[in-house]
Amino acid sequence: MGPRALTVHIISHNHWDREWIFTSKYTNRWLRPFFDNLFRMLRRHPAYRFVLDGQTLMVEDYLAQLTEGEAKAREEEIKGYVREGRLLVGPYYLQPDWTLPSGEALVRNLLLGHRLAERLGGVMKVGWLLDNFGQIAQAPQIHRGFGIRGVFLWRGVGMDPDELRSEFWWEAPDGSRVLAIYLLNTYRNAMALAQIREIAPERVISQAKLLGGFASTPNVLLMNGYEQDPGPDDVLPIIEEVNRAVGPQPYKCRQSTPVEYLEAIESFKPKLPTLRGYLYSGRYMPVLTGVFSSRVPLKQRNAECQRELERWAEPFAALAWAVGASPTYPQTKLERAWKVLLLNHPHDDICGCHIDDISRDMLERFALARKLAGEVTEESLSSLARLIDTSKGRQRRPRTQTQTQTQAQAGKA
Repeated sequence: MGPRALTVHIISHNHWDREWIFTSKYTNRWLRPFFDNLFRMLRRHPAYRFVLDGQTLMVEDYLAQLTEGEAKAREEEIKGYVREGRLLVGPYYLQPDWTLPSGEALVRNLLLGHRLAERLGGVMKVGWLLDNFGQIAQAPQIHRGFGIRGVFLWRGVGMDPDELRSEFWWEAPDGSRVLAIYLLNTYRNAMALAQIREIAPERVISQAKLLGGFASTPNVLLMNGYEQDPGPDDVLPIIEEVNRAVGPQPYKCRQSTPVEYLEAIESFKPKLPTLRGYLYSGRYMPVLTGVFSSRVPLKQRNAECQRELERWAEPFAALAWAVGASPTYPQTKLERAWKVLLLNHPHDDICGCHIDDISRDMLERFALARKLAGEVTEESLSSLARLIDTSKGRQRRPRTQTQTQTQAQAGKA
């Protein structure tokens, strides 16, 4: 029996580190040429699909640089591509570290990401954990809470080499699980194919052969993208060339989306290993756990802001609104505070693995988030205090005999 035929799925994407070796003030300037190139690609190839790194902040940062008229026109164009399933946005607001932010912050990230993605035409219902430094045990549970049944991840997997697979079930402590696609050969194993066109077919087939040995089904995944790419890779002509070059060999190449790849795996109903709990193994790829204690003041400011929002500002704002002490709930101010705080949660930010200028920017954002949350706390407590009726004063208790004798003795003295 000959080798089984493999379907080679190529997912085009761009991993966007908003801050790392450059500040966001610098990297955001790259968004205009990137989106210009992306729009040209989507217009030229009606079948082209692209993943915006699982986040919506890229779109928000891009539109913020345009004039009002330009922003409206480009947003409408983005909505069209999203509705057609050609441009995939969300499910997150941004790409966070999953260890240092609180559970509530991770949920808010997904809530905000879903809201913005729905406004743009639809949410990519797939977890996109490409480069965060290890995985918390509750990640499957959090994703399932948002109706997400599958995730793509890279760092932290530690399966035995003899049992290593590119797909597995990932189970949280509460028993909920997701189908996990392990990017065991990185999220850039098919990057820049069009830049070295003459060897592109050979690269694709070579990677397919390598990954086929770890696949649980006749499907393998190639990731066509890198970090801060100036534009999408012109990969569709290369896919056609690969299919022509393969001939009788057992390979079929296509451009896919994350949802389509999950469906392709699920359709075979493979028997997969189950990994439970947190994933922090550096067996196949460094997890860089040293970042969890680097630039400690940033971690401290983050904890203070989360505590102010989660335990003071929001609970007392809700109470003040519920009992009628405040006529309106301060939704706008609280959402702004959360968004400012979340801007410090990308893995290269809160983990402290960045240049000093970014730390200074982060401290300013922490200060603003704390100020906004503190204002909500103070306003809510003040409104609650005004409901307390102090008009009757404090009733006097009758004096005891000892108190009367003591006062009489003091008068004689």
